Amino acid sequence: MIPKEYIDIDEIIETDEIVDMVDIEVDSPDHTFILSNGIVTHNSNIGIINQLTVDSLITNARGSFISKDKVIDDKAGVLGVNSAAIPFIGSTDGARVMFSGSQGRQAIPIQGAEQPIIQTGYESILSSLLSDSYVKKSVDNGIVTRITDSSITIRLSSGRYQITSILPKVLSSGQGLDSLNYFKPIVKVGDKVKQNQIIAEGKHIIDGTLSVGTNLLCAIMQWKGYSYEDGYIISDKVAKGKLVSSSYFVDDYKILIRKTDDVKFLISEGSQTKQGEPILIRSSKEIESLIGTDLDEIQQGQIITKSPGGKILSIEIYPNAPIKTFPVLKDQFEKFKTRYEEVNGEFPKKFIAKLYQDKEQFSGVLVVFKIEKLMECELGDKITNSYGGKGVIARIEKEENMPLTPWGEHVEVILNPLAIINRMNPSTQKEMALSLVSKALTRQVISFGSKKNNKSIDLISRVFLVLDSTPNKLYSTQVISAFKRMNEKEYKEYINKIMARGYIPILVPPFQEPSIDKIKDAMKIVGVKTSYNLYLKEFNRYTDKPIAVGYLYYKKLEQQSSIKMSARSTGLVDSKTRQATAGKSAGGGQRIGEHDAWALISHGAVTVLKEFFGPLSDDHETKNQIISDIIQTGNADYRIPKSSPTKNLFDIYLNGLMIESDK
Repeated sequence: MIPKEYIDIDEIIETDEIVDMVDIEVDSPDHTFILSNGIVTHNSNIGIINQLTVDSLITNARGSFISKDKVIDDKAGVLGVNSAAIPFIGSTDGARVMFSGSQGRQAIPIQGAEQPIIQTGYESILSSLLSDSYVKKSVDNGIVTRITDSSITIRLSSGRYQITSILPKVLSSGQGLDSLNYFKPIVKVGDKVKQNQIIAEGKHIIDGTLSVGTNLLCAIMQWKGYSYEDGYIISDKVAKGKLVSSSYFVDDYKILIRKTDDVKFLISEGSQTKQGEPILIRSSKEIESLIGTDLDEIQQGQIITKSPGGKILSIEIYPNAPIKTFPVLKDQFEKFKTRYEEVNGEFPKKFIAKLYQDKEQFSGVLVVFKIEKLMECELGDKITNSYGGKGVIARIEKEENMPLTPWGEHVEVILNPLAIINRMNPSTQKEMALSLVSKALTRQVISFGSKKNNKSIDLISRVFLVLDSTPNKLYSTQVISAFKRMNEKEYKEYINKIMARGYIPILVPPFQEPSIDKIKDAMKIVGVKTSYNLYLKEFNRYTDKPIAVGYLYYKKLEQQSSIKMSARSTGLVDSKTRQATAGKSAGGGQRIGEHDAWALISHGAVTVLKEFFGPLSDDHETKNQIISDIIQTGNADYRIPKSSPTKNLFDIYLNGLMIESDK
């Protein structure tokens, strides 16, 4: 393969594709790339396009299968990938199962991601089939020889070396809300690995288990009128902690520095910045450097690039000019070059990039800032549980005012009883009850000490046997056997792990869930109830009746109010109609549309309609008269619009329907 003369920067940034340094094995079933120096890289980006088929065989686009003996049962064959991870699916309304599957695709990364307390078992199976956007795998048997902040190196059985990048990867959402996926190595230097073994996990995977949400303590009750059917009340601690998400900026922070520019300042990589803080300062003698630059970014002859707020994750420097002419950039360039060559091989000599509208070879140096901004929960953000229980955050309450449980833990989420009754989801209450069993079981096992003992194993055996509905008690038998086989060191490590995590996961295989009576029996064993009287500190009293409490697994969805919200703007307007430009990204706002016009007509709101079409739209003569009156007298009388292209267009619509419009 003949190398390209130029390498496309956008391809590097967005897809990590190595264009001019690889010889591609066309027939390679796993898309393995062989570099000219014998190094193997893996560039799979298929994602989950798998399907659980009849007989519970899991297949993906490459035709690989997981044998039936690795699947808990053969009843999940009718389920898709998302629905296979819904506990108590037999108690969930079918429409809500489909909603949950759709909402699973809308989940965004959060800071407090953890494994579900209640699982189905497929969370661990599916993680091994994810693409390298989520997990990194070994392409063959081998030995780990090197681990750095940027890569993992494995000497394969063939004698070649696999270098796998563990740099953060961009994940894009349907709303354009990009985020970064960080990777954590789970192997050590010297470890032997097998083909397709996971060697690094992204932020969605914990201990080999899909973990896209967080477990929150919930109460089913009314709360100050805010807990309407799809309204959630959450504590401010959760809003600022577990449910904090991140957005990722890169496209707006590609800065072209021309040969005649003088760089004065470059912020350090890894810096935490505030909104508006300078990250790059330069001066220029050429007018071309000012293209696309806002006036407020030019101060005292210097061009200042400002941060949107957030952490400067990396600064990439692509020179098409001698870097020595920009001494301020030199140190950061050497850092980036070293990191690039570690993963991709020799640093290219020339680059092309998308600047303004078209891709072009540029003259100078392109500086790319990758910035991550953490976003706390706001009113109007959407969250959902595993049963299609999507809702908006209607109130963020102070943690100290949230109901307090008898064991001293503040409720984190309050939901309305109608959110369960109207949606026919008793599965919600089952997860809440069974999660209390897990938490209580964990506390008692920890209280027996970190030394292996019969008390803890007997307690675990009793609970898991009661809850097990699999054929021949297969699940509980395997769990009990695993605990009995542990040596002292393994048992101590397990106790330390559940102490840090706070719970022992309980599996509920699809269509093999324990009955309500069995769950109640397990609750009696560990000494918990389905409901408690909660203390309300703000009112200095307890609830009159016991309240259902327990833990539910919640995901944060990409529909965030700060992204979706847009109001009438005083910024850009359309050159013809003089209405606000469409869309938040263009600085626009709400516009009167056909639906709004017909609705106002149907209600006979002629005067309102005239104002919308007149001085509030494109009748600038009337608008200026109204503004002048307000400035001089403090108010203005209604005026009949004098001219309005928008209204004229609407009149044409009416005339086309043989309706005479009101002039």
